[in-house]
Amino acid sequence: MRHPIGLVLQSTESSADIEMAVFEAIEELERFCDQMTGCHVLVRGPSAEECVYTVTLKVRTPDREVAVAAGRADNPVHRDVKTTVHEAFARAKSELRLLRCSQCSCSVDERGQA
Repeated sequence: MRHPIGLVLQSTESSADIEMAVFEAIEELERFCDQMTGCHVLVRGPSAEECVYTVTLKVRTPDREVAVAAGRADNPVHRDVKTTVHEAFARAKSELRLLRCSQCSCSVDERGQA
């Protein structure tokens, strides 16, 4: 990891599996957007009312910040924290692609595909 990151686990125990899933996703995102200057990740564990994880992610580049979230009570796949982490990072990558970040060296064609 080349950039400052913040990882907060809320209502869930610290887990090497969760941390590894987040750090691997950050490394992949860094390869996609080499101008990423920071990343903050909040992983919220299941509450008593909802049995799903939520992941909130903020990615900073020199000229913008992308904020996304994953984890919905009506989607049972969000009961798995790794799946929810993966979805949040996929959304961030998609947002960065759509914004066509002028600072990124990612080559995006007219269809928005790398």
